[in-house]
Amino acid sequence: MKLINNTVFKVTIVVVSFCFPILATAQYSQTIKGSVRDQASQTTLPGVNIILLSTNPVLGAVTDSNGEFKIKNVPVGRYDIQMSFIGYETTVISSVLVTSGKEVIINAAIKEMVALFDEVTVRSRSKNKSLNTMTTLSARTFTVEETSRYAGGLDDPGRLVSVFAGVSDGNLQSNGIVVRGNAPFGTGYRIEGLSVDNPNHFAGEDFLGGGFVSILSKHILTNSDFLTGAFPAEYGNALSSVFDMNLKTGNTESYEHTFQAGIMGIDFASEGPLAKNKNASYLFNYRYSTFGIIKDILPDQTGLPVYQDLGFKLNFKTKAGTFSLWGAGGLESYKSGNEDKKDKEIIIDDKSGIGIVGLKHKILLGNTAYLTTSVGVNVSTKSNVLKKMWTDSNYYWDEKMEDVSGRYMFTTNFNKKISSRWSLRTGIEMDNLFCNIDNKKSNSIPDPMGQIVNHKGTGNLWQLYFQVKYNLLKNLSINAGLHEQYFSLNNSNSTEPRVGIQWSVNEKNMLSFAYGRHSQVQQLNVYFVEQTTPSGINLPNKNLGFMKADHFILGYDLLINKNIHLKIEPYYQSLFNVPVEANTAFSIINLIDLNTFNKALVNKGTGRNIGLDFTLERFFNHGFYYLFTASVFDSKFKGGDGIERNTIYNKRFIANLLGGKEFKINNNILSLNGRLYINRGNWISPLDYLDQTNQSAFFVSQQPTNYRFDISASYTKNKENYNTIWSVQILNVLNSKCPMEPTENLSTNEFYYKYGKIVLPSISWKIEF
Repeated sequence: MKLINNTVFKVTIVVVSFCFPILATAQYSQTIKGSVRDQASQTTLPGVNIILLSTNPVLGAVTDSNGEFKIKNVPVGRYDIQMSFIGYETTVISSVLVTSGKEVIINAAIKEMVALFDEVTVRSRSKNKSLNTMTTLSARTFTVEETSRYAGGLDDPGRLVSVFAGVSDGNLQSNGIVVRGNAPFGTGYRIEGLSVDNPNHFAGEDFLGGGFVSILSKHILTNSDFLTGAFPAEYGNALSSVFDMNLKTGNTESYEHTFQAGIMGIDFASEGPLAKNKNASYLFNYRYSTFGIIKDILPDQTGLPVYQDLGFKLNFKTKAGTFSLWGAGGLESYKSGNEDKKDKEIIIDDKSGIGIVGLKHKILLGNTAYLTTSVGVNVSTKSNVLKKMWTDSNYYWDEKMEDVSGRYMFTTNFNKKISSRWSLRTGIEMDNLFCNIDNKKSNSIPDPMGQIVNHKGTGNLWQLYFQVKYNLLKNLSINAGLHEQYFSLNNSNSTEPRVGIQWSVNEKNMLSFAYGRHSQVQQLNVYFVEQTTPSGINLPNKNLGFMKADHFILGYDLLINKNIHLKIEPYYQSLFNVPVEANTAFSIINLIDLNTFNKALVNKGTGRNIGLDFTLERFFNHGFYYLFTASVFDSKFKGGDGIERNTIYNKRFIANLLGGKEFKINNNILSLNGRLYINRGNWISPLDYLDQTNQSAFFVSQQPTNYRFDISASYTKNKENYNTIWSVQILNVLNSKCPMEPTENLSTNEFYYKYGKIVLPSISWKIEF
């Protein structure tokens, strides 16, 4: 997608001087509140002792009969929060930021000791661990604060996770996630426990599986998980990674609001109680791109992405359990060129949208179990038009796409804590996938367009899983489970065993192993590709089976000290049942554009990814953090001709070095952050990008290595009952050359890759009150 023209953005950075008062200022304070639950059973825990470390006098509280706590009059700043309870591991949540504009809400879960032994202190929910206790390896929690603090994140979760080991993004124009050599479409997305379609603006335009920016604003998200391989049995229909995102629950006692304005757009969020008894709350967020505001004053040929989105969550606590009604949706458009003025060789007019609504119910069953049930609907629409100018200076149709697709969703999950050693989780999920597609494409202008897909169809994807976690010893645990999938469109199925073992050798060293078989169905467009035969219209792909992969991962963790963590993960992935075109080099592994896809496929392809991920991290402490990640890997595939080649994403080397420093100035905070990103290029086919059948030219050369330096800075000013934040983020601040999308030379009908220099700035001002 030509979201950002191949124009070099000339950015003039205005240096703003902050004048800090010399005299002491008033000390502003805020409230920290929340709840504490048992990690396995989700039962609330009364009597948990909570203190803020390093405060004088000591500030703290004890959870009440409902497991809730409140600490008032906490001075603004950062705090380590310790939670201790008899029979449970003492837990420390580090570097919690307290500002004057919003109350801090912490809903924590602590782990029961396997047996009574000397009390230990653990780092609970550290960034190197997962919220999901069933994960063993290759899982990481990301926080909302990180999406703002990390340079290069642009407040977008998709771009944030590219700093993790084994992960790279598509390019400056896309947040497509490439994990360990796998294509972005191998990522599975979840919101509030429901599997959803790609939740990004301009989904699939640059990279199938990616987009420009998430439809979920940071103001509606809370801490979430990102998994990069061998995920536990509850996750299905994903080959490479899983985004398991959670929405924030609104404040049940106070009304709080946020307004943000900047280059990327305007953003407004609000939350608060819906009832006087504190059992109901609301949260909503609306965002509109600044490009949409200024588009009417720009020339017609100026191509800019215009988007808006809305998210909400209503939460109700009742005697019958907790009910949550939530939703997220986005609309976007992109137009480039004016047919009347004939100002461009190519005319683009794209419009798309996505809407997701879900209802979730969670109920505790006694003190040892809980049940969650969710239903929802997900609808995506696309209308894409592409016209090209011919030698006669007239425009002719090249592509036209109309697509309405989505799913009706149902899932229910039962979790049982049998003892401090045993816990189990089981569930079922059904997605009714549907589509109504009308895609046309011209083989060569000015020839008329031919039909690629014109079909209205459905298919049910059933998933069932069972998994257990058993602590054999206080330092040795095993996760094991089984996932089963069935696709009604062609009666295909997949049986997928999963296992993970974790051994804490001592307080500082841990060894882990995980294995998982994973599979994925294709998008319905692929199954309904039409080909004309003497007997009529044929659907050659309707009986394609699941694409599958076996993941093997080893892990070594070393806690160098309480703030520095080292992780090394070698891995091997074997892909099979991969859809390929018979007797050609084509494999769906390398597919980046589904709009004009029209090939007949068979499940006879293979692939493999082998590599090593390295992470060295200093957790945020005393205002300073750093993260270094590096990945060395090799990604290969075999197409329908059986010849092994590099995949398009065989970058072979990725590295990130990021860090930052926070300065407290009276009641205010200045934060400076930077990121150096080194990313070897994708493999390309210079002669003919779209044909992908030229055996001698298929992924024979690699794009140049991309070096990118991103920076961010923010200044938080606390006042009585509100705070303001000035933020600056600049991607590619040194104006390094970046690979762009493939471009067609209309005079020769050949495709080539264009490289550009793009500086992408984002400046914003925010107030929280």
